[in-house]
Amino acid sequence: MTKTIFSGLKICSFFKNKSVFDTKRIVDSDEIVDRDGEIRNVATTMFHLLERGEAFNLLITGLSGTGKTSVVRLALRDLETEAQNNGLAVIVCYVNAQNKQTEYSILLSILN
Repeated sequence: MTKTIFSGLKICSFFKNKSVFDTKRIVDSDEIVDRDGEIRNVATTMFHLLERGEAFNLLITGLSGTGKTSVVRLALRDLETEAQNNGLAVIVCYVNAQNKQTEYSILLSILN
């Protein structure tokens, strides 16, 4: 083994849990702080899909880093689970439209 300037140093991480930085990670509701009202509003709107078979548009706005994506991904995961528990065929598709330039590219992402 070749000796380097790092030889003898203990490798440790600055982060206790690096997975919290994974953009595809779906957090649990107890990990989202001070967003109970927002979670309830999103869940109520999405519940109409299960209850009546009707889908509604849902516009979520806010500053960067406030939990919008986390709330939506949590709600979609739980919607899919609740649908399966009730024998309903619901397919969840999440598309971040921020990187899409046209309606066609959004539709193509959904179909893929």
